[in-house]
Formats: sequence, structure tokens, C-alpha cells
Amino acid sequence: CGGTLCRTQQRARGMNHSRSPIDTYTMNRPLLFYLHPSLRLPARRLISRVALPIMRFLFLTRPVRTTMEGLRLSVLPGVFHPKLFFSTGILMRHIARLPLSGTSVLDMGTGTGALGLTAARLGARVTGLDINPVAIACANGNAQANGIASRFTAIESDLFEALPGGTLFDLILWNP
Repeated sequence: CGGTLCRTQQRARGMNHSRSPIDTYTMNRPLLFYLHPSLRLPARRLISRVALPIMRFLFLTRPVRTTMEGLRLSVLPGVFHPKLFFSTGILMRHIARLPLSGTSVLDMGTGTGALGLTAARLGARVTGLDINPVAIACANGNAQANGIASRFTAIESDLFEALPGGTLFDLILWNP
């Protein structure tokens, strides 16, 4: 555990330390776990009947404009919104610290192109692949809007299918 003892090791050695209010065990549980068992099913029904249709309407029926890490992104209906989960922002910040000038980068499942555009902004030549033709249009449009279309190309492809054999990349980005 990096020089300090984990809680499990502390307990095994008989050390008596109070538990932190935020424990990794409790953080990994779904939110519905904390509801009384008699409320879990009604809460699930409420989420599926009210919250999910609202989310679908907001994110899947009309184009949405957003900004992430200095990139202006347009999210078209049917393309995954990069702000729905925190992983895209984390990866964008990590990519921004890499020395990518002059490298070739593959952005698999590019979607809006957020990760690939971050690499292209740093001087990398980026190829974005996605099976969704709407995502390809979205990513290429975002490259145009951010002035880096000369270093970013999005191609419709089922995984590596559209790439010529023997194509090599210095870095492959893939946010599952």
C-alpha cells in the first residue's frame, strides 16, 4: 500500500484506527443500496420512468454544445456525451501532459473526438475511428470548430477494419 498500511493490514495487526466516513467499500456501492429495502423498487421505477426519459430527451434528441478542457464540443443526437461520466475529463487532462508533438495517435471509439482533439491540439496526427456515422460527422465538425482539422481525421470503422494493414500508431486512446 505504498509505505503506509492499508486498513486491512492495520486490522490484521490489531491496530485500532477509526474508520474514515468515506470508505472505499461504501463508495463502490450503488446509490440505491443506501435506501431502505422497501424503497428500492419504487426508486428504481421512478428512475426508469422519470429520470431516464428526461436524460434521453436532454442528451439524445437535440444537439448540445459544451466545453471541456478548453475544447468547444458539439454533441449530436446519438453520440455519447463526454460529460456524462468523469473518465473523459480525466483522460483529457492526462493526455494534455504527454509530449505528443509529431506522434501518430489512434482514437478508438472517438465519439465527439474529445480525446483525439486534445492530442491533435498538442501537435499529434490523430485518426479517430467509430462505428457510428453520426459520431464521425460530430468529431470532424468539432475538429473544424477548434481549428485542428488538418491534424485530425475521423473515419467510420468497425474497430480496426477501415485501417490499411500495417498501419502503426505511437499511441492508442480508448475510453471504454
